[in-house]
Amino acid sequence: MGSRLNLYFVNADTHIMDREQALKGIQSNIRSGNKEMASSQIEGLASVYNDDPFTLLTCVSLLKVIEDENGASRVVKVLLKTVERGSALEVAKGLRSMGYYEEAISMLKGIEDNDDILRVRAAALSDMGRPAESIAELGKIKERIISDDVAEAEALCSVKEYEKAINVAKRVLSESSEFSVKRCYCHVLMLSGDRKGADKFVKGEMKKDKDSADNNALAAYQMWIEGKMAPAAAYATKAIKSDEGHIGAMEVLAYCLAMKGKIAEARIVAGAINEKEPGHQTVIRILDICKKS
Repeated sequence: MGSRLNLYFVNADTHIMDREQALKGIQSNIRSGNKEMASSQIEGLASVYNDDPFTLLTCVSLLKVIEDENGASRVVKVLLKTVERGSALEVAKGLRSMGYYEEAISMLKGIEDNDDILRVRAAALSDMGRPAESIAELGKIKERIISDDVAEAEALCSVKEYEKAINVAKRVLSESSEFSVKRCYCHVLMLSGDRKGADKFVKGEMKKDKDSADNNALAAYQMWIEGKMAPAAAYATKAIKSDEGHIGAMEVLAYCLAMKGKIAEARIVAGAINEKEPGHQTVIRILDICKKS
């Protein structure tokens, strides 16, 4: 397959078009369950684009989706040798989202800290189960954005600083109605033991708009945390009917499918998320649950 891919790219004028054509063929094989062919195609594409870090990142994400961990590791090794200083931050973001936390952190060594670098390092540390260090990195950010506060609230929960976490989440909720903010507030309330507060909040949001994709995804998340699979799946499905690309709802639906033993279906959802947003960290979480179920 690698030789065939090489034939695609002889003419520089058609380079980009043929890459996109190759990616469409790979996605088609993934959707049809032909993992062996897809894996061969992906590694062939990586060999042709072995000097393009962003194509290599795409290849890693596709290999992760089909759970070819060895293939993904091989491409990551090539990627680490390819990255130049100018693209290190974006590549580190991609590696972190796909579960390569140490690699993401190491890639940023020697580069002067800025807010974006601090965010990537904080996220990787949190993913590695080091929330106190993550909070310290977030505290160094000069120009904070909403996602920084969301990350801090969740990290504070991880170190059982619930009162501080609730205060941060409340403040952000007063400033934004984004889904990630509402989910964070629900998350903090649930983890702090205030299930009644979480229930009141979610019901209040549903009363405002029972057909909202965000609100149904929020209700799905609450039901999932409470271990109520059937209503969680129902709310998630309703959210997706309103917004077929709602990643929060797709994530919960995939979890429910995996817990019901419908692993193939859960992986299809993970693949759909990856097709929409290659390398999204939700994909790794779904695949991890699939492995454990």
